[in-house]
Amino acid sequence: MPNPRNGYDLNYLCLVLGLIIAPAAGILLVAGPMGLLIALKDRDLSVLKIFGVVAAVIYIPSLVWSLVAGAAYMLFVVRRRGRISSPECLLIGAIVAFALPSVLLAIIGLNESLSGRTGGFGSGWISSQILSALGGGLLLIPSGIFGGWVFWWITSLRNNGSAAPEMEVLSQSSNSAK
Repeated sequence: MPNPRNGYDLNYLCLVLGLIIAPAAGILLVAGPMGLLIALKDRDLSVLKIFGVVAAVIYIPSLVWSLVAGAAYMLFVVRRRGRISSPECLLIGAIVAFALPSVLLAIIGLNESLSGRTGGFGSGWISSQILSALGGGLLLIPSGIFGGWVFWWITSLRNNGSAAPEMEVLSQSSNSAK
């Protein structure tokens, strides 16, 4: 496995910081362009105001989902195997980002169904919302990959302040074939 790190050696402070800071990639990669497009369309709104609103709408659910999904993955997978690699962080970041709109859709639909409001999980509502969630998930994959890299870098920091190791490309080494 390329660039594996012992899962038991992870600093818990760096782990929590990584799970908190990694969703900020959503703000940089998604909220920035979205805020700029909205500001270009409606000249009355300031770019900073739009960026702040879009960032909060994206960052807060991303933060909660990152903490839940990331902590669960670290607890149930990394702790059991005892190691984590950089490509794994990138893949988990992409999967968590892709799943975010679907998770939010499920929470909203369940809330509407339990509260008895119209809409809920009706057949017309669910089909259009599932397509929207899948499309939103596809748009969030780049920010998830970047968030996975940010997580890998932050969790690589040691108490002595050394920088993160270089990320290696997925490839078989010639030594393992022998």
